[in-house]
Parts: sequence; structure tokens; C-alpha cells
Amino acid sequence: MSNWDLEIEAEASEGDEMDETVIAKPDESVPLEDLKKEKAKAKSTFTKTRHSLLQILEEDFPDREEIKVFQEIMINAEEKAMDIMGNIYDEYKHRNDILNMKKTTKEMEKMEEEFTDAENECRDYLIESKDGSSIGSSVSRISKRANVNSGNKVESKPIN
Repeated sequence: MSNWDLEIEAEASEGDEMDETVIAKPDESVPLEDLKKEKAKAKSTFTKTRHSLLQILEEDFPDREEIKVFQEIMINAEEKAMDIMGNIYDEYKHRNDILNMKKTTKEMEKMEEEFTDAENECRDYLIESKDGSSIGSSVSRISKRANVNSGNKVESKPIN
């Protein structure tokens, strides 16, 4: 029985006769609380996967196949988290809760940025390693990683 179909049988005390069914109003916070729990789990999975992928990329000679596996897991985790956050946004929109809509939007934008940064780093490594692993590309990748960790934005440029 869904939350929207709750029926409560009202019973009278011993001397009274009463046979009445009362339709209870659903608790609107239940679906939102469930979505928030799902979001926390999905974001945690995304973050753990992203960190694992970035750790692999920091190794001296990362395994291309392992990178591809973690990349796919990260993509799926990001999609799931974004879907859940989209549902939360819709719930806030339904309630006309503009403040929480803005918070959810910022949270989604931050996750998208983290995803894009990790995806770009992954793509850059896979392209560099496809052309043949060299010390120059490895040093370049490590240098880019250090700049990303320090908060500096670095654009990818091909190495000649």
C-alpha cells in the first residue's frame, strides 16, 4: 500500500457503535526524506569512485583497463545521484520552496563540475597513453593534477 492510500479503521470504545473508515492525509515529508537518504548514498558512491579513479591516475603507470572500469562506475554513480537530486528539486518546486531549490541547484552544479574535472583528467590520460606512454606526458599529467589539487584551473593542451 503506498503512502497516498493509507486508510485507518477507527474503532469505538465498547459501548459505542462506530464503523467508519478515515482517509489519512499522507505525510509529505516521507518521500522527501527517503529521497534525501538515497541522495546521500548516491553522492557517497560517486565521491568514493571519483577519489579511487583519481588515485589510480596518480600512480606512475596506471592500468588503462582499470581506469575505464572506474570511469564507467563513476559515470553511472553521477547519473544516479543527479537523477535523485533532480527528483528532490522537483519535490521542492512542487512545494514552492525556492530556497531549497537554489541549494539543490548549487549542489548539482558542484557535482557536475567535480565529475567534469575527473572525466577530463581521465580522458586526457587515456589519450596520452594511447599515443604511447612517455615521461613527458606523465610529468605533464602529474603537473596538471597538482594544479587541480591546488585549485588552479588548467586547460588541457597537446604535448608536441
